[in-house]
This record gives sequence, structure tokens and C-alpha cells, in this order.
Amino acid sequence: MAGTVRVASPELTYLLMAQSRGIQELAVIGCYLCGGFSISDEGRGYTGPRDPLATPENLSAFLDLMPGAYGLNKARRALRYVVPNTASPIETLLALTSSLPPMLGGRTMPQVAANQRIVVPERLQNLMATDELFGDLYYASVKGDIEYDSYDFHTGRYRLDHTSTRRNVIEAAGIKVVSATWGQIKTFGLYQDFWWLVENNFGIRHKTFNKKQLLAQEALYCMLTNPQFQLF
Repeated sequence: MAGTVRVASPELTYLLMAQSRGIQELAVIGCYLCGGFSISDEGRGYTGPRDPLATPENLSAFLDLMPGAYGLNKARRALRYVVPNTASPIETLLALTSSLPPMLGGRTMPQVAANQRIVVPERLQNLMATDELFGDLYYASVKGDIEYDSYDFHTGRYRLDHTSTRRNVIEAAGIKVVSATWGQIKTFGLYQDFWWLVENNFGIRHKTFNKKQLLAQEALYCMLTNPQFQLF
């Protein structure tokens, strides 16, 4: 019918994407759908915060209603690696590096949660004017938190002061913190060094990877740091 516009739900969009995308890229799409940030009309970049369009539970429930659908098995497999509530493309990169297996570009890290609630010790609540914070990427089993300090939101006197205070308070809550900045991860080689630092500071065993695994890690890195990368 002329003039009719049909818009696919996030759940259907995810399943349809599974028909033409690989597991690695489909996991990225799942994180974007379940993430707390918006992208431009061109299908890339970062335009601001928003509520997640879906949850892994919603996506899983929808897939259960679609037996025999083309791409279903791939969609279910990729969903295992989706980390909800990431707040930017770089946080998505860090989360997927943690959740994906090495052959898909990950590092076999402990289970990670994005924007996990952290209770501020009562004695320090005046410093933050709140009784809770949300760790960017939290590893509960090792009590470690990666904070991505972007240049857009962590520069300037007030923001630098807030960022430093935030880190101090999280550490006072008994959680080890590693700060990630673009300068530390702006090349793939530096990104690999950054993860060695994370493992070292969180007490995680260092790993070695074969050539295929390193190529997959580089592909994931290049995908999510490329300003021209488009989801659609």
C-alpha cells in the first residue's frame, strides 16, 4: 500500500540481522539494541544516552517464538555473548572483548556486567552526593571495575575532579579500578597492552593466543573503533 511504513521491532531486527551477519557482528548488534546509548541515522557513532531498546531476555523470548526461522541458531549463539547496558561503542568493545571466546575476538575474561550498581560507603556519600554509583564494566568474581574515561565527558576541571573522586570512592568500596582512555587504546597494539594491565591488576591469569585468535581480536577492535562502521 502506498505510503505505508513498517518498522521492525528490536527483537525482529535482531533475528533478521542474523540472516546476513556473522556471530561477532551479531553480538555487536545485540549489545547496541540492549545498550544505553543511541547512534545516528547513518547507523554509526554515538549521539547520546537512551533507554535500552531490548534486553537479552526479550530477545531470547522472541527467538523461542520463531522455531525454524532462518538464522535462528546463529542468533541464539550470538545472544550468549551480548552484554546489556553498555553506554558507548567503546564500552561495547571492552564488554565484548570480555564476553566473546578467543576465536571470535574475546579474551575469556570473568563474567562482566555493564553499569553495575556499586554501593557508596556511608562515610563517603557526601563526597559523591549519592549513595550509589554504576561501574562501567564490573567483574564481580575478582571485584574489578574498568572505567572508560572518554575525552568528551571527562575533561575540564569539574569533570576531572568528579572522575578522580569517583575512582577513589569505588576503590574505597573494596573494588579494584582500571581507567581506560582513548590514548591507552588508540591502536590495537596498545589495546592488547591495556588488557595485560587489566589482567595484572585484577589478578587474572595472562593468556596467549594463536594467530587466528589474534586476527579475530583485531577484527573486533577495528570494527568498533572505525568511525565509519555502520550497523545498517
